[in-house]
Amino acid sequence: MRVEVRSCLPAGVLALLLFNVPAFSQEVTGNIEGRVLSTDGDPVSAAVRVDGPSLQAVRTVQSDERGWFRVFRLPVGEYTVRLSALGHRAVVVEAV
Repeated sequence: MRVEVRSCLPAGVLALLLFNVPAFSQEVTGNIEGRVLSTDGDPVSAAVRVDGPSLQAVRTVQSDERGWFRVFRLPVGEYTVRLSALGHRAVVVEAV
């Protein structure tokens, strides 16, 4: 007696793939980005701290040497952004 296994294998593998694919939900997020400049218009490397009720933890990033920063994948909501750098007054921007 001979059993043809090759004809059943692709259908079995396909069935496993169809029923074991995780369901990915669409997550709505946004970014906060900007540039930190001194009062003279010079770029400033600063610590950027983002906090809000939608976050589980405070997010902190550092602006680059040209003053640009970006905080990725933030849940929809309002945030408070705090900018601080040595030799400069700290700035707080609310309701971002």
